Amino acid sequence: MNLKSFQLFLVLILCVGVTQVFAQGSLHGNVTDASTSEMLSGTNILLSSSDGSISRGANSGLDGHFTFSNLPAGTYSARISYVGYNDRTITGITIQNGQTTTLDIQLTPGVSLNPVVISASKAQEKVTEAPASIQVVTSRDIRNVSTATSTDYVKGLTAVDVAQQGVASQTVVTRGFNNIFSGSLLVLTDNRITSIPSLRANALHFIPQTNDDIESIELVLGPGAALYGPNTNSGVMHMLTKSPLTSAGTTVSVFGGNQGFMKGQFRTAHAFSDRLGIKISGQYLQAREFELDESNSYRQAELDARSAYLAIPGNSPLDEKGRRIGVRDYDIKKIGFDGRLDYRMSDDLTLILNSGFNQSNNIDLTGLGAGQAVDWTYSYYQGRVLWRNFFIQAFLNASNSGDTYIIPTGNAIVDKSTLLVGQIQHSADWNKFNFVYGLDYIQTNPETDGTVNGQYEEVDNYREFGGYLQAKYRLTDNLDLLASFRVDQHSELNNPVFSPRAAIVYRPIQNHNFRLTYNRSFSTPSSNNLFLDLEAARIPIGSFYTLGVRAMGVPKNGFTFARDANGKPVWVSNFAPAAGQLNFGTNDPVAWGIIRNLIAGATGSPALGANAPVPSTIGMTVDFNMRRLNTGTGSFDPVSDVNNIAGIEPTIYNTFEVGYKGIINNKLLLSADVYFTKAENFVGPLVVETPNVFINRVEFINYLTAYFTAAGVPNPGPTATAVGTGLSGLPLGVVTPQEAFNRDAVMLTYRNFGEIDYFGVDLGFEYLVNTQFRLMGNYSFVSEDKWLGLDGNPDLNLILNAPTQKFMLGVGYDNRELGLDAGLKFRYVSGFPIESGIYTTLNSNTGNYDNIDSYFNVDLNVGYDIRQINGLRLSASVNNLTNNAKPQFAGTPDIGLFAIGGLTYSF
Repeated sequence: MNLKSFQLFLVLILCVGVTQVFAQGSLHGNVTDASTSEMLSGTNILLSSSDGSISRGANSGLDGHFTFSNLPAGTYSARISYVGYNDRTITGITIQNGQTTTLDIQLTPGVSLNPVVISASKAQEKVTEAPASIQVVTSRDIRNVSTATSTDYVKGLTAVDVAQQGVASQTVVTRGFNNIFSGSLLVLTDNRITSIPSLRANALHFIPQTNDDIESIELVLGPGAALYGPNTNSGVMHMLTKSPLTSAGTTVSVFGGNQGFMKGQFRTAHAFSDRLGIKISGQYLQAREFELDESNSYRQAELDARSAYLAIPGNSPLDEKGRRIGVRDYDIKKIGFDGRLDYRMSDDLTLILNSGFNQSNNIDLTGLGAGQAVDWTYSYYQGRVLWRNFFIQAFLNASNSGDTYIIPTGNAIVDKSTLLVGQIQHSADWNKFNFVYGLDYIQTNPETDGTVNGQYEEVDNYREFGGYLQAKYRLTDNLDLLASFRVDQHSELNNPVFSPRAAIVYRPIQNHNFRLTYNRSFSTPSSNNLFLDLEAARIPIGSFYTLGVRAMGVPKNGFTFARDANGKPVWVSNFAPAAGQLNFGTNDPVAWGIIRNLIAGATGSPALGANAPVPSTIGMTVDFNMRRLNTGTGSFDPVSDVNNIAGIEPTIYNTFEVGYKGIINNKLLLSADVYFTKAENFVGPLVVETPNVFINRVEFINYLTAYFTAAGVPNPGPTATAVGTGLSGLPLGVVTPQEAFNRDAVMLTYRNFGEIDYFGVDLGFEYLVNTQFRLMGNYSFVSEDKWLGLDGNPDLNLILNAPTQKFMLGVGYDNRELGLDAGLKFRYVSGFPIESGIYTTLNSNTGNYDNIDSYFNVDLNVGYDIRQINGLRLSASVNNLTNNAKPQFAGTPDIGLFAIGGLTYSF
């Protein structure tokens, strides 16, 4: 095609497009407060055609104005929602070709029980229409509560498990399976994954956004893999921030509290027009952490490690390890910045760019022990394009651990990892069908400077590629059928993973929703599962040598053990004169050479008698035994064989759920969910997989006795017993897989194991007593909190790390005329067992798991708008009002009363 032809082609396309635009109509108008006529910016308007083929959304601008362009002629309905106001639906809106229709909307103040959400289906819908159980924390809820981090806003929500480690550090999941480094809940901010790259840990206190910048938090219970991909077994927590186009102005806040808490934050947003806006926010926080009592076994172990290190001659409290081992810095510091630019290039095209930075100093628990974060930085860069029904985004998360170290060992934690993600999604309507489909690309680039991934350091990048399709079919006005299908391929897994989803949603009357759903989700292996290469210990073996113990990730094709002609595993030894594999039995000349040299060493001379040197070969076979290192006792336990280790597979969850959500008389919101989950292929903890090789004691002593007797050695029996007993207790080598880097070291690694099933119940309510008072409550139950001895192995136990029962009761008060609001919540959590890394409630005396104590918290918040100074607000929150100080996880301090008060000024 030449240049003129191409220009003609463009002209034709433009002519067709212009013709279509002028052949269509538009809708515009203003949204105001019904009582004050105040313009309401940021109002959500969802416009739908009468036949269901068109569904479009828009927000009112700073002046309360909204516009829909390029609408085909027809009849439409509009659903309008705004935080703090009653929802409204307007029907019979007529759009004519080539004409503009005006629609002015007035809203009355009130509390909405049925807000519009996007996270359950990746499309706008009411809470009571979503095919999943979903809860919403609104911007007014956020405004009313003063917190250290955004995690506090979801405490007390149905099925939410929060384990507070300190003032800022908290882990959050839904429906159990919490962890020290918890990543089973997918946490998003504006569609961006927020977890720390490669560690896959939800460090919510690292999120740069200020609380003032959060528009809402949507929490979807249950698996979300069909739309969101891997590691969504616990659901999705989605934080949505405010657009500068609909929230212009400046807010400055200062807070103070006990534990030396101080926090200052600001947010300023400016709209240069109704199409271009920018916002910048920042915060600084400092506090004194809750301290772990020195009588706590974990704290005592840290102090013992310090004493042991300093007792070694030459070690100094001024050297690197001496300054670190056992040392906790309880002073918390955090600084964060975030910026965003919104450019509405046309009515159909919007570009959003945002970036953030956070630096923290605090204590976080890890699987290896408490970690002291020192200048750990987290940053992100994100770009989004919204064009008609297309959503396109790319983002980069970056981590730099600074001078962070593990407190019990003083070892540095080096993490300079990045996460790169690209996503595209499109939605379309056709007759009674609505389709949502898209593609995801995720690239994880661990960088540990060899401190964690060792010899894997140059080959530890991995990629995940996924595609999905969701179809919703409106069978009748009251019945929707939904089906989703997703496939993901992980570069380090041999097989793709499929995640189907199916749902039937029945609405017998308006605002009542019954759901029957099936979801299949999965959790992919972590970076450690795949690429860990870390020396865990060195064990002295008498005066001979030290035995290395190494923790290893599992390569893509697993580990295989070579075997000799008799089917017995071969082994390696650092006593051998040259590298190579040894056969079992002393008929292997190299193996007997090792024994011969050790006999000589044990007796002081290679000649046991004048004419009786140790023979260079042996005329009979003395067998070898295998014994595996027990890391708990330090002893070696007998084993009969070794088994190959397959490549790590994803953990699969299959969940069936029946749910109901409905609003009665516009006053009472009820929700009830019953679910059943079957899960398999859990990734087990690090365990020793490579046994050591020992010579058979009885056979060896019998051989030596006969040989010493024939050779004329004095006292042959006692001499043989002494030599044989001593040498038979010496690990001569290791049965190690062919793929191991360090084949003379004991290897700890991972395996998939187990199949479990459990069920649960989640109940919740919210009742509007009047326009000012509301009552709320919820109760959650899970049938099991531990599964012991999976696959017939007493060492393979799976622990829920969360309570089987919890409930919340609360009351809220919001008087807009007085500018006064308040809330009171009572939360109860039943005791539960724990197994997460080194942190456990396993009782070494009984061999059973104990429970941490049950606990309850009373939380209070009060806010007052000082009317004499427009925009000035006074607020206070108290967590654990009764100071019922209890640990909420193994290895954490007692969490007592924590109070925050402050002033906020908006202008």
